[in-house]
Amino acid sequence: MRYRSVFPCLAVAAAVLALGQADGQTTPTGKDGSKYAGSVQRSVDTEILADAETVFPMDGNLVLRGYSNRRRVDQPAIVTHAVVMIHGILRDPERYYLPARRVLERKSLFTRVALISVGFDSPASAPRNVQRLAKFTSRWKYGDFGGLDPEDPHNTLSSFAAMNRLLVDLTKTYPQIRRITLIGHSAGAQFVDRYSVLSSIASEAPAVAFRFVVLAPSTVLYPNELRLKVGEKGRLAFSKPPAASDYDTYPYGLSPTPLLERLLGHPAAGRTRLIGKLIDRDIVFAVGTEDTGTRYLDKSRSADTQGPNRYTRLKYFVEFLKSRYPSARARLLKISGMGHNSQRPIESPEMGDFFSER
Repeated sequence: MRYRSVFPCLAVAAAVLALGQADGQTTPTGKDGSKYAGSVQRSVDTEILADAETVFPMDGNLVLRGYSNRRRVDQPAIVTHAVVMIHGILRDPERYYLPARRVLERKSLFTRVALISVGFDSPASAPRNVQRLAKFTSRWKYGDFGGLDPEDPHNTLSSFAAMNRLLVDLTKTYPQIRRITLIGHSAGAQFVDRYSVLSSIASEAPAVAFRFVVLAPSTVLYPNELRLKVGEKGRLAFSKPPAASDYDTYPYGLSPTPLLERLLGHPAAGRTRLIGKLIDRDIVFAVGTEDTGTRYLDKSRSADTQGPNRYTRLKYFVEFLKSRYPSARARLLKISGMGHNSQRPIESPEMGDFFSER
């Protein structure tokens, strides 16, 4: 895996300033509440990100940008676990690298667990100084072939294929790796959910156990046309939504679309096989108990068949899986008192087990 600087220092500093202003915090401060402490923390974060800047080579001479702790890993040959963070809708990998780094540091594992936070940039968000940087459409979270080559518009890259390449390269950098945990938040969670079913990574890295953490997605991928409804006296029932159309087509379900067929490489007739992967995957659906708002929430008719908000949608979905597919390995992880936030859930006690050494 190739590593080199991605951003000018000013761009990194601007990214860190934006971090402090994210999630409704307009005046960044430190733990003591002072603006001075906040300024010191931003300076430290700028240095951390400058040290962690990474480009990830893709097929067709394209690259993705992001951050990693590769320069800080003492002994690559003994690393057995890697954590890969996938960002939300604002496409800001730095916002996810920093809290994940803090978790590993508190566990004294920062030099023993590989950490990557990768970005799927849009034309608007991409830094101009990175040559051959793939620029993705808003459908990157569904595996779209929107990774455009700035020098060759005919050279496109699926975001799923890009992740395959990154993970395979990761196993070469750390030859003893035995587990890779993918943690996606919001839009990144939608990516991880679909990727866990539709990617070929299990066959490309057969020695690795993959764990998927889907943190507060707007929607999930259903295996059939039934949706869970709460009936009289709180009873759960499964039925086809009467007022929705196309709600079971990809990316909401497995009914074929041109994108799904292209991702699979053939007409999407193998629904039974895909359902088997959906059931067998090691996956955790995590969500804050207060994540009941509608900011950045998909409110299309197809999405609304899954429930009114993120918390309810995930609760319904896991109950649906356990009822219809008892052997499903999926589980629901509730993060107490948490709303839709990009950083604090990562550092919550409930998420700590995903940052272990193995």
